[in-house]
This record gives sequence, C-alpha cells and structure tokens, in this order.
Amino acid sequence: MAKNVDKEIETLESQLKTASGKDRVEILIKLSNEYITKSYPKAIEYGFQALFDAREIGDRTFEIRALQSIGNGYFQSSNYLKAEEFYEKSFEIASEIGDDERGSRSLNNIALVYWKLCRYDEATDYLMKSLAIREKLGNREDIAQSYENLGIIQASLAKYEKSLEYFHQALDMYEKIGKDENLAGILNNIGMVLTELNRYDEALKYLSRSLDIKKKLGYKSSMASTLGNMGVLHSKLGDFDTARKLLEEAKQIYGDAGNQYGVCESDIELANLYLKSGDTENAIELLNKCTKSSNKLGAKDLEEKSLTLLADIYASLENYKKALELFKKAAKVREEVNKEKVEKAIAELEVKYETEKKEREAELYRLKYVELKRANDDLIATEKKLREYQDNLEKLVSERTEALRRANESLEMSYKKLRETLDGIILTMTKLVEFRDPYTAGHQERVAKLAVAIAEKMQLDDDTIDAIRMAAMVHDIGKIYVPAEILTKPGKLSSVEFMLIKNHSEAGYEILKSIEFPWDIAKIVRQHHERLDGSGYPDGISGDEIVLEARIIAVADVVEAISSHRPYRPALGIEVAIEEITKNAGKIYDNDVVKACVKIFEDGSFEW
Repeated sequence: MAKNVDKEIETLESQLKTASGKDRVEILIKLSNEYITKSYPKAIEYGFQALFDAREIGDRTFEIRALQSIGNGYFQSSNYLKAEEFYEKSFEIASEIGDDERGSRSLNNIALVYWKLCRYDEATDYLMKSLAIREKLGNREDIAQSYENLGIIQASLAKYEKSLEYFHQALDMYEKIGKDENLAGILNNIGMVLTELNRYDEALKYLSRSLDIKKKLGYKSSMASTLGNMGVLHSKLGDFDTARKLLEEAKQIYGDAGNQYGVCESDIELANLYLKSGDTENAIELLNKCTKSSNKLGAKDLEEKSLTLLADIYASLENYKKALELFKKAAKVREEVNKEKVEKAIAELEVKYETEKKEREAELYRLKYVELKRANDDLIATEKKLREYQDNLEKLVSERTEALRRANESLEMSYKKLRETLDGIILTMTKLVEFRDPYTAGHQERVAKLAVAIAEKMQLDDDTIDAIRMAAMVHDIGKIYVPAEILTKPGKLSSVEFMLIKNHSEAGYEILKSIEFPWDIAKIVRQHHERLDGSGYPDGISGDEIVLEARIIAVADVVEAISSHRPYRPALGIEVAIEEITKNAGKIYDNDVVKACVKIFEDGSFEW
C-alpha cells in the first residue's frame, strides 16, 4: 500500500506536542526526513530542533542523526557547502564513539557532495571507504546504496557501461530487500544511462516504472528527476512536444520544492530542446537565465555547461567574438572550481595543524604540499630552460658545429656528441609536455616507438629513421598552447574547443622551425595530421605533397590513439585500430606504411 506522506507528517506533528526527551528527538528527526520530499526549509528546521534537543540530553547518536538530517536538507536545496559542513560534523562524532554504520553513511553523503561539486576522484574515494565499512557490517541496503552512488559517479564521467554494472548490482539487492523508494531511484538512474547509450525502448521502460512507484508513494518532489529524464528521452526521439511538457512539469516541481539546481538543469535541457526545433532566441534566453541563477547558486558545473552551450550557439551564428567571450568565461568558471579545491585543501590543512590528534595526518598533507611545490618548481625551471633553448639554440648549434669542424677527434665521436645535443633538446621538449600533460607525453613516446618500428620494417635508412624518431617524440609539442582543461575534458569537445586543438600542428611548427636540426623536423610535425585525400589539416595537402616521415607518424598516431585510453572514452584495442587503417589504406593513409604496420603486429615483433 502507498505510504501517505501528508498523513504521516500530520500524525508525527500531533505526537510532537506531548513528547519529551528521546521520544521528542526521534519524532523531530522523522519529521525532518519526511519533509525532504515536500519542503527543504521545513526539513532543515526540524533537523536543527532535533540537534538542539539531542545536545541538551547529551545523546551523541541522536546528535549524529540530526546533523545528517540537516545535511540532507541543505543537500536537497542545492546548498552543497553547507551540506558538507554538517556531514563532516556527523562523521567526526561517529568516529569518536565508534559508530561505524552512521560513519559510513556520513562518508557516503560527503561523496555525494563532492559529486555535485564535480570533484569525482574525491567522491569515488569516499564512496569506496564507505563501501568497505558497509561490506564489513553486512547491511545489504547500505551496500546497494554505495553501488548506486558509484554508478552515478561513473555516469557523470560518461563511463556508461561501467555505470550500468554498478546500477544493476544495486537493483538486484534492492529488489531482494523490497523497498519501493530505493527501487524508484535506481530505476530512474538506469533509465538515464540507457538514454545516453541510445537504448531508448529499454530506457523508457525503466523510467516509466520509476515514475509509477514515485506516484504510488506520493513522492512528488522526487518525481521531477524522472520526468526530466523522460523529457530528455523524448527529445532524442524527436517528440519535442512531449519532451517540452515533461521538462516543464519537472521544472515546476523543482521550483515548488525550492530546488533551484533542478530548475536550472531543466532550463538547460529545455534550451537544448529549443535549439533542436530551431528556436535559437528562446534557447539563448533560457541559458542566460540559467547562467545567472547557477552563478548565484554557486553551481559551477551548471554555469560552465550553460556558458559553453551559449558559446556553441553564437559560434553557429558566426558571431565568433561573442562565442570566444563566452568560452573564456566558461574556462574561467572551471579555473575557479580548481581554485576552490586548492583553497579548501589549504583550509583543511590549517585546521588539522590546530589539532594535536590530527598531527600525523597534517604532516602527511604538508609533505604532499612540499612534493607538489617541488614539482611545480621543476616545471617552471623546465619552461625556463626551453625558452633559453629557443632563444639561444641557433647560436649553440652553430658553435657546436664549428667546434666539431676544428676537433681532431674521430668522426664517430663527433657525431655522437651532436646526437647527444639533439637528444637533449628533444628530451627537454618532451619533459615540458610531460609536466603540463603527462598523458600527451606518454602518447608521443609510444607513437615514436611504433613509427620507428614501421620505418625499420620498410627498410628505410638510418638517417630517415632518426628523423622519424625525433619528430614523433615532439609531434604534439604544439599542445602546450591548448588549455589543460580542454586536453583532459572527459566529454565531447565543442566546436570552439576542437578548433583550438586543431591549431597544435601549426603551433608545433612555429616552435620548431627556428631550430637547426639535420632534418626538417618542423615540416614533419606540421604535416602529421594531413591525409592522402586532402581531408587533413592544417594545409589540406594530399598524396606525395606529404613527406613520407609524416605519413608514417600519421599511421602510428592513429593506431596508438585508438588502442589507448582517452579522457573521453576507454581504450578500443589494437584490433579496432588495425581495422581502421586497413579499411582506409590508399585512401587517407599511405598503403605501404599500413602494410608495414599490420605486418609487425601480425608477426609479433612489436610491443608497446
């Protein structure tokens, strides 16, 4: 039978009038929990009443529960920093009195705050700590909740298949437990992920079932998330009228409950809907409104999302000045998020130093800070060294060449010294990229290794192979001018962001062209994204206009990229990479280069 929330609240408020002591605190906490589905301010108000009474009677367990109820109220009203404050206090008390069950609940709630603040690594860390405690205690409902929340984090990182694994683990446990409120939430989440995977029929079944349960329970405020997900689904199916009705209904429910975060999320989806139906004006209006409200709310993830979408709209309207302005604002918001993380870490460190009990932990933080500072100093020194190389390299190479001509040493020794100089230059450049983006540096090294193996299989001369190795080691050096947040972005790049990425070939050419290598390294780097049919960039050249060295690096680059992990997707494997180059051999990739590459993998003569 459906639970009548209003009747339950009425009964509890009636009992509260005559209750005292622990009975009164228990009723206050229950009222706070009941109001979570109706009125967040009332939930917070009853939570504070419970906290005051719990402290007055000196019951630490009730104090933990009251703090968690207050945190839940703030969380649902989108005040995440306040929510984190009360969850942290509840965890401290639970740790002091050895209450592992409630301590694990606090850790779980802190993880959800970090999720909302886009701090996914920290969120996952807290969830795994909570799960370890819950598995030890054996509470199936709590364990299922941890799996569900891990699925939510994976979905936020666009790792949808992994997300579904966690969600289905939670679903199996919830169905055995038989709690409808838990089922409603997990069904909604599975429907959302299936929508992202374009499995619309399955998604609609899960979302419809979730909505039916929520209606039966009378949980009107929680219906909004399911209605919103169904709106997104119908939008993807092209049923814009139904999508708009569902999203407007979700927005209304969020607004009635005082959940401005939910209102802003709905506005972003409605803006996307207007764009699909060609109503750019209304889309811009909604996104401007969402930008202001999310800024006021402190929801930087939504602010960045709305600013980025606005930038894409203006770019499509060929108003590139406005698009660039908005994109810079979005990048600044992301920068502020990172700054807040640093400031919070420093604040936590200061608090830990004030408490003798946390002295050891504070020392670990201090050592970590020293380590990071040393790494930063090394980065600054490396950048300075590279600038010195760029400023003085022509003179250095000239002096070294003159010295070699005058030297009485053997030709072999002279050549070795020149090679050491060139290797030092390449190593310095690679080091700069590694400090700024470790992923890009590792990618360059793997591409160089494969490119050299291909060249050797083609029986090219040693001098050409050396040129290929040198060029491959720095083929992405131009990415030092691309913002780090774009290089590591887990989601799809906008048109403006992709335009910045494509500039890296020319940027690399500009860095390298003034350096006197024995080979035309700068030209090879400039051409490594050109294609045989002229579809590449930056110059759109074709066929033999592309130097052989660049054609070899192009194939190695594609094979490594497809077979390796990317920020926006998992590794696809070497079989997929070989299929791609074989299918396009002679069209966009050099046929002889492709044959050599396939051969070294078939005969097992190459390993990364």
